Amino acid sequence: MKTAFLSWVLSTAFSALALGVGTDLVELDRGPHHRTWARVADLQTPAGLRPRTNVTVVELQGGLHRWDADQNRWVVSSPRIDLFQDGALVRGLQYAVIFAPNLATPGAIDLQLPDGQRLTGLGFPRLPSGLHL
Repeated sequence: MKTAFLSWVLSTAFSALALGVGTDLVELDRGPHHRTWARVADLQTPAGLRPRTNVTVVELQGGLHRWDADQNRWVVSSPRIDLFQDGALVRGLQYAVIFAPNLATPGAIDLQLPDGQRLTGLGFPRLPSGLHL
């Protein structure tokens, strides 16, 4: 946990340094696991020159975006779980999941992968001692 937090702090600090704080950022590209940001920067050289240069930073995160067929583009993923009468539903990720109200029943988890394949019949069985997983 500490390592993940430290990694986030360092990446945020690097991004702020590279892109500059309070500057106009432009999103250049999106993909399933990345987003590319850019801005034009004035750099100070030892000779005192201030050449303009493009600064780009690639943001990486597993599952950052999902493909939206209606908008025909990558949109930001949303790990939101919606409850309904017959269980719970996750739709805002690269995959979709339907959870039954009782995970100990056969077929309690129905998973649809990004390529359209469905994995059904997943569930958590009761242990012989009567304990649940």
